[in-house]
Amino acid sequence: MRHYKTGKVKSNKTSSRQKRKNKPDYSLIISRFSKVIFPLVSIGALGLIGYIFLSYLCTSPYFSVQQIIVNGEKKLTDMEVLNMARIGIGMNILTINLKEASKRIEQHPWIENALLKRKLPQKIFISITERDPIAIINLDRLYLIDKQGVIFKEIGPEDALDVPILTGLESTVLAANESVSKRLIEKALTIMDEINGKKVLSMDELSEINMDPHSGLTIFTMKDATQIKLGFNDYGRKLDRLKKVMADLQNKYKKADYINLVYGEKVYVKLDKTESPQTLAALQKRRGR
Repeated sequence: MRHYKTGKVKSNKTSSRQKRKNKPDYSLIISRFSKVIFPLVSIGALGLIGYIFLSYLCTSPYFSVQQIIVNGEKKLTDMEVLNMARIGIGMNILTINLKEASKRIEQHPWIENALLKRKLPQKIFISITERDPIAIINLDRLYLIDKQGVIFKEIGPEDALDVPILTGLESTVLAANESVSKRLIEKALTIMDEINGKKVLSMDELSEINMDPHSGLTIFTMKDATQIKLGFNDYGRKLDRLKKVMADLQNKYKKADYINLVYGEKVYVKLDKTESPQTLAALQKRRGR
């Protein structure tokens, strides 16, 4: 009996402890819940405040565009640039996508690049760089080409330009041999720079540059239609020799129909379309007489 009672008492104590242990700790639950819910509520409140503030900025008259300044336009007008950018007075300066506006402007063939900047709160600057056409290229039809060799626009009635014309290529040749055609165009533009730098001819005197994949470059003068063969390379030295030939002809009051500078130091000249080819040395010897 003693052992039974003792065992019963022990059993009651264990049950009591288990009840106390299984009782929920509400303070701990509330503490943990607070640690989770309060940051979420705070984030939500901040997000709502941010949304309200952003909505205010995007609709506030304080950020309404009042001035748009366009720089760099020559061929185009301010209004044409603004119409391409799709930017106008009264628009909210913060909601304008400057990158997209720049891309729209650069779609115009005359525009090389466009840079847009904001000056808060109400001013936008648009700086454009127009292409500088330095020659016309004949590819079955006539196109404008800039100093980088970019063929950017077919010539229209409004494009009255007094620039040299590049010939010898066709659109099919350009498409089939793009790398070769590109090198020929680059050489033609190099010749134009060399001629300007050495002052052999002015751009007004340069009429045409013919580009041949097999024989290289040949230039034609405007006044006398003189044919000057230059080939592929060593243009600096060839133009130096050409300068001497031109001076020699001028001193003799002669006009050349044909000048060939392809064969190294030898320069072949044909006068007045009737005389036989002569070297520069022959011309100089004749002048000495």
